[in-house]
Amino acid sequence: MDLQRVFSIIRNGEEKFDALFSEISRFSSHLYKQTDAKLPDMYDHNAFVTEGIPTRSELEDAEKFQKETGADFFKIDSKMKLPDEWIEAFGLEEDLTYTMLLKEAHAKQWKINPSVSVKCSKKENIRNDILEVELRNYGVDWGEDFVRRKMRRYLDVSENQENFYYFGAYLHGEIAGACYAFVTDAWACVDGLAVIPEFRNQYVATTLLAHVAKQFDEKLYLHADAMDTPKDMYAKMGFHIVDCCYEYNYRD
Repeated sequence: MDLQRVFSIIRNGEEKFDALFSEISRFSSHLYKQTDAKLPDMYDHNAFVTEGIPTRSELEDAEKFQKETGADFFKIDSKMKLPDEWIEAFGLEEDLTYTMLLKEAHAKQWKINPSVSVKCSKKENIRNDILEVELRNYGVDWGEDFVRRKMRRYLDVSENQENFYYFGAYLHGEIAGACYAFVTDAWACVDGLAVIPEFRNQYVATTLLAHVAKQFDEKLYLHADAMDTPKDMYAKMGFHIVDCCYEYNYRD
């Protein structure tokens, strides 16, 4: 495996996925601005993205821009860590997201639940089922209105992109979990993996991932929050860290 080529494919795929939702324009010497006019309150689509380390003055101008446009968030994505004193000065919280690549041939070793079946959005209408998974997992924390608008945006875009798939996992015929996959150069980025609480610990997630891996010859990578436990599950499944992104937003 040529890791440099894979790394290039991953970065290229991330940029292409972002471009499905956001217009991307240069804001300053070291900052780009993402803007999603159809979902302006989703900070992942309306973030500032660094190119190198921006100056404090650039960050001050970016924060001022956000406030002038009426946004109540200030999101920065950076491949490099910002200085701690700046994080404190702007009242930001630092999160770290890993990009994890599947080592070859590991999917064949995963535990699966034979009672779980998987449907693909390219073959069947599973919009309402995907929405139910999101509402059951995030409706209380994010608000049902936001979840519905977000998922309408994602599903609409997916239906118009040949390389953007949604998958629903069903346990005994009931929707139990879901994820999406975005494919670039035959590599699939799997994200948005969620299992409804009462269906957890029944190998729904591993069965779903095994199905997706089979579709794309196990050429998978995914994103995992460094502070959450799923990254440990992914590591046991054979995914290993190849990249990371620092994410900054106002503290709650």
